[in-house]
Amino acid sequence: MSNKILFPTEFGELGAKARLTAALMAQKLNAELVIMHAIHPPKGINRFFSSYDETAVRDQVERQLYAYAEQMRADGAATVSTLIGEGAPEHAIVDSARDIEATMIIFGTIGGEGLRGSLLGSAVNYVIRHAHCPVLTVRNPPGYLGFRRIMVQLETLRETPEQVVWSVQVAKLFDAELHFLGLMTGDNEHNVQLDNRVRNALKYAREHGIERSDMHLEPLDHATEYEIEEYADHIRADLICVLTQSDDEKGVRSLLRGSVADRVVNLSQHPVLSVTPHY
Repeated sequence: MSNKILFPTEFGELGAKARLTAALMAQKLNAELVIMHAIHPPKGINRFFSSYDETAVRDQVERQLYAYAEQMRADGAATVSTLIGEGAPEHAIVDSARDIEATMIIFGTIGGEGLRGSLLGSAVNYVIRHAHCPVLTVRNPPGYLGFRRIMVQLETLRETPEQVVWSVQVAKLFDAELHFLGLMTGDNEHNVQLDNRVRNALKYAREHGIERSDMHLEPLDHATEYEIEEYADHIRADLICVLTQSDDEKGVRSLLRGSVADRVVNLSQHPVLSVTPHY
């Protein structure tokens, strides 16, 4: 089965932020880059009272996708195809990724409070939680192409093989340093488990050829997302890898504040790779 990267775009600022990163990842993973745009035709009785011309909209979107594909071929993506999704952007992205069996989803965000108010920004949290594959979000256009230092925040409540495997794979693609971060609390049992988890991740990375790898155990003094961002700044990371919604983040707390992955994406100035666990 061939690799496919889904690249949703609104043909504006968000797509422009992530375009070069998406083209480079497709090149590195030897993946087909599928550029997608979602349209949202009126449904039910509303379609009878709307001036929406679906044929005209599709024709325009196809022309824009064609031009975008040409640009991304020039950016270095060898194999590029296009796709028109239908429905709310967040649902169209998740459904399209599943339909094409995407290896990864990549798109731009605006971060901060405005994240929930933009066309694709409002879709970010939904996509992160529901996508079957990792989601790479890019808030700022890259100052350089590729990743040189990757920080991976590890947890204790469940196994995280996908997160570690993906971080090692990306580090190998870019010959990057790999830094595993564990945030220590006042709970001794938690700290022992976390120390073991981080050491095992470091061992796995070195066994798979990542010699420039290290581990960091830091006290959790503030909200997790701020600790992650602060340490990423400290080591000058250019990619943060987090696990999607934790077991302890389900329920009311998560609905009100979002998961750590949600909050890191909302806050961070760095690209964030959110990895979905599979059991």
